[in-house]
Amino acid sequence: MTQPESQDRFQVVFEASPFALVVTRMQDGVTVGVNAALERLLGCSRATVIGKASLDLMPGDEAGRALVAAAMRERRSLHGVEFVHRLRTGEERILSVAVTPIRVGGADHVLTTIDDVTEQRRAQDALKDSEARYRSIVETTAEGVIIGRPDGVILYANQQMADMLGCSVDELVGRSGLDFVFPDWEMKVIENRAALDSGSVLRGEIKLRRKDGSALWTWFSSSAMVDQSGTHVANLTMHTDTTKRRRAEEALRDSEIAKAAQQERNHLARELHDSVTQALFAAALRMEALQRSGEPLSPGVTAALEDVERVNRGALAQMRTMLLELRGEAIEDVPLKLLLRHLAEATQSRARVSVELSTAGEASLPAHVHVATFRIAQEALNNVVRHAHAATAQVKLELASRGLRLIVADDGCGFDPGCAVDPTHLGLVSMRERATEVGGRLGVTSSPG
Repeated sequence: MTQPESQDRFQVVFEASPFALVVTRMQDGVTVGVNAALERLLGCSRATVIGKASLDLMPGDEAGRALVAAAMRERRSLHGVEFVHRLRTGEERILSVAVTPIRVGGADHVLTTIDDVTEQRRAQDALKDSEARYRSIVETTAEGVIIGRPDGVILYANQQMADMLGCSVDELVGRSGLDFVFPDWEMKVIENRAALDSGSVLRGEIKLRRKDGSALWTWFSSSAMVDQSGTHVANLTMHTDTTKRRRAEEALRDSEIAKAAQQERNHLARELHDSVTQALFAAALRMEALQRSGEPLSPGVTAALEDVERVNRGALAQMRTMLLELRGEAIEDVPLKLLLRHLAEATQSRARVSVELSTAGEASLPAHVHVATFRIAQEALNNVVRHAHAATAQVKLELASRGLRLIVADDGCGFDPGCAVDPTHLGLVSMRERATEVGGRLGVTSSPG
């Protein structure tokens, strides 16, 4: 290609360039050529700039022009220097300047390229502001936010999400989301990922696993994130803690179940009262009437009647205690002496053990002491029936303002308290624990025979 052809081609490209171009003679720094884009940018004609010093046309402040001048003198390239330039209209534009040494017509020149990057920089600033606002919203929201790869590896989590899971943000990032769900939920999470990959938006409740192993229930919303080419690159999930609501619902459900169970127990108690209790009471009246009839009875019949009366009286006493507990009434609301009398009568009826009850003193007991005393007496008499083979037993209750003393004794076979007790026999252990819980102590005095 000949030199004239090269110059012609350069001139065509020079004029058609969308960037503002200035050609400066290296020898004296005079402008020898500008294109139409420069005229549009600076709002001037070629005639007014050709022949003038290029630095006088250069936008920017003194420091910026000095930087460009140094590059020209040193015959070196300079790229990406940005200046704020005020147009004749008063509007400020951001210009990016590049300086490149060239040869034109066998002489050294400088090609200065001026690119208006105002809109680009504004878009970048707007994007930064948007990202800053988004980050501010994400970091301050009450929702937990997680961004994860399609395979579940966590790329980002906000502090709220970390707090909800009881760990730090650093402990979340880089981990698999499956590390924070219970095993029975893993398949559901995998199914959700597949649905997100197909473009679905998911909402629902999920059970997560906190760092300490406890359950975290959340309401979640998940959507896929795609890049400019439409490729699925991540999933965005927001979590709202619903653990308190879930527990409240479970408590309500348990309460309703307990209420239904209590209603069933009340129904059973009414049935027992109206049938079994009335039958026992009627039998007691008939035996009493038979004994008072004045008709001569044989010793055997008399003994049988007395035995039946004893059993019947004990059954009635046991039924009264059973009905009390079936109805859910508080044991502490029933006088302790009455509870012990029912207990003694019930024991006599079922075991042919004569139980003597004696009480002394009056005192108002705390509820937990009241209940513990009754349960200890109940367990002690159960032991008499099961293990002592006794004919008689005594229950003594002594009440005072400073405390109480309960004594249960029998004339049975006895045992050695120092010997190891069969671990399946928990009576003594239970009594000792109950006594300790109310600030008392259990003493056992016995010996074989």
